[in-house]
Amino acid sequence: MEAIGKFAGGVAHSFNNYLTSILGYSELLLETTAAADPSRHGIEAIKKSAERGSQFTRQLFILNRRQALQPEALSLNTVLTAMEPTLRQQLSETVELRVSSDSGLGTVKTDRAQMEQVITHLVLFARDTLPGAGLIEVEARNTDLDAPLILDFCELKPGPYVLLQIRDNGPGMEESQLKRAFEPFSIPRQKSKGSGLALALAYNMIQQNGGEVAVTSQSGKGTAFTVYFPRLQSPQTGG
Repeated sequence: MEAIGKFAGGVAHSFNNYLTSILGYSELLLETTAAADPSRHGIEAIKKSAERGSQFTRQLFILNRRQALQPEALSLNTVLTAMEPTLRQQLSETVELRVSSDSGLGTVKTDRAQMEQVITHLVLFARDTLPGAGLIEVEARNTDLDAPLILDFCELKPGPYVLLQIRDNGPGMEESQLKRAFEPFSIPRQKSKGSGLALALAYNMIQQNGGEVAVTSQSGKGTAFTVYFPRLQSPQTGG
């Protein structure tokens, strides 16, 4: 991931220079093109495409940089409650969203903004893999490991954790895709309609915040992303 991040940062820097020129010239053309001019629509389309490209390059830069964090003790109850309305707005009426969490959920030390981005990336990835309709479940609960847990990408030490899981009932991923799930552009476009960076960005942020993530999937039965964050203290009532 570090090597991929450095490469992505180099590509993004060069690509961004080209986009800056395209955006600048398209804005100049729009200033000198009358609203009724037939060519104006094409110029606006060029400008919008360049703006989307700029958003994409910002995502590439994130892969190459460790962001400045503002960690705080958080309850995921609070985060999920605040995010749920926004998440629902980004799903179609044919996609059901279920959000649940322990009332006595323990706290974790993370950057809230990045936690929100992790949840958003994983939920929207699940949405984009669904064939038009389906179910997305977001669950947060306490878990305790009595022995090391060996995951595909890491090994968790014994201890108390808060588990965050985002799962869907979509088409799932093949074994070869699972092993490369967090690499940029590793999921075929027909499986995900996003930029191809959602999982890589989520993985990067989870790692920066001291967490670990596992992914499980079955073809035709859906995919589950399970994130583990060290639990700071005993469960508390409230959200």
